[in-house]
Amino acid sequence: MKNGKPILITAIELFVVLILTNPSVKQFKVYVGSDSYKGLRRYKNFFIFSIYENVNENKKMFAAIGSNGCVSFNDKCAAGIEPIAANIKEHVDNSLMLVTALNTKIGYYKAAEIAQKAHKEGTTLKDMAVKLGYVKPEEFDQWVVPGNMVGDLKQ
Repeated sequence: MKNGKPILITAIELFVVLILTNPSVKQFKVYVGSDSYKGLRRYKNFFIFSIYENVNENKKMFAAIGSNGCVSFNDKCAAGIEPIAANIKEHVDNSLMLVTALNTKIGYYKAAEIAQKAHKEGTTLKDMAVKLGYVKPEEFDQWVVPGNMVGDLKQ
């Protein structure tokens, strides 16, 4: 653990406490009482407005806490992190979400069945699709290309 993490966690906790100690949020918690799930859904807009008002009244303090927290996170946690391309490729290639590329080829229900069974049995989409007989290995390789699924990355 690097030295900056406890400070960062404290800054985030302070930010949350500032929001939760807002008088309007306290009244909201008292009003909702034991029916908190329904209350949160029912009064979501009020809750969001209360947070907005709290932040709006204390802009400078929230800005300082937020910006200092982001800078600290970057300096103490994120700076120097390098991606491991082999791990990224492995996770992308084994992602169950790739099954969406098969929807237009074999249909939604068959694609969903492949994903569910692959997840349940701990195997890859390709292995399960071939095992179920819905696609041939070369068809799977042709249809399921992660790079083709993300669209144009050029800006």
